[in-house]
Amino acid sequence: SNALQSGRAATPQCGSLRLPIGTYLIDTQIVIDHAVTLGSMALSNSASNCDAVSCAILRASSTLNDPASGSAKGVLQVSSLGAGTVVDHLAIDGNRTARLTSQVAMACRNFANYWGYNVLVLASDVTFRYSKSYNALCASGLGWFGDFASITDSVFRDNGTHVTLGLWSDGITIGSSSSNAQILRNHIVNSSDVALVLASAKNSIVQDNLIEQPAQTVFGGLVVFRQLDGQGNPQNDGDYSGGLVQNNTLECQQHCFLGLHVGSRPWESGPNSVVYGVTVRNNTVHNSSFGISIGQAGSVQLPVHVYQNSATGQFAQSFSHLCPNNSFNGNSAYNISPVNDLPGNQTDSVIDFNGENPGMYTIKPMCMP
Repeated sequence: SNALQSGRAATPQCGSLRLPIGTYLIDTQIVIDHAVTLGSMALSNSASNCDAVSCAILRASSTLNDPASGSAKGVLQVSSLGAGTVVDHLAIDGNRTARLTSQVAMACRNFANYWGYNVLVLASDVTFRYSKSYNALCASGLGWFGDFASITDSVFRDNGTHVTLGLWSDGITIGSSSSNAQILRNHIVNSSDVALVLASAKNSIVQDNLIEQPAQTVFGGLVVFRQLDGQGNPQNDGDYSGGLVQNNTLECQQHCFLGLHVGSRPWESGPNSVVYGVTVRNNTVHNSSFGISIGQAGSVQLPVHVYQNSATGQFAQSFSHLCPNNSFNGNSAYNISPVNDLPGNQTDSVIDFNGENPGMYTIKPMCMP
């Protein structure tokens, strides 16, 4: 870690630091605090990701970020000073199995998962391409809090474990302060919380991503969401106008409860949790409990646009973690959650079906009163 930090510090603004292919044990978090390109030697012109070619691997040590406190969050962090950074042909291994007895794992089990990220980006105008993030302890394979994200042609594999409370991990998490993102042609496999979750993505495009769950369950495959803080206050305005989610494929293999979901219910409820304006079209979902679902989304001024999507192979499944007091029972290819499925002042979803017949949707509560 010290050698890598020294190399990073010695790399000039907008310079390039490329590592010999091999495995580097990371016992102190790597922080990028100015614009550099970080990646593997001899791969700068390759159009293959780190699943297809050998890349330099940053592997977390068994006690990385212990104790779980302070700003040391993630194996690799791009700080707010790192705008313009490019991560190119680099593999980040969270080494989850070796960290299950760490202090960070204990924090994850208590739902303080900030230190369990593989990669955490806190800057705008950062690129993550042809890379790989896998075996995250918890939180996310890639957490992103900054505008103009470019996440392309990369792999996110085996992040978190669904069966242990709190050790869940998203594949990709687009946080509450992000807009103008491009999330294209990624392969997200065996996540354990949500494969790809958007908490804010105005004027963004999410396209041609493949999500697969052959061996692990997730609460959701691709979710367009609006997060509230602990006091129920929104962390963003819920405006996804100009946002486009299209041509994505979800192969759930009976391991997704929600497949492609628009809206914050069942996680959040009330008028502060509505999402607006996003267009969701030409996506395909196979073998999820709920295929295409909507809950707490749209307004007359900014409806959500949902059309030309396909869902097949739905199956019955019950989840308790998604509802406060009881199980959440699902088995619908297309579903709109009604207004009265949770207590509180809520508004109906407002949807533009672009001429499609909305009669294919069932009206099924996602949480029973």
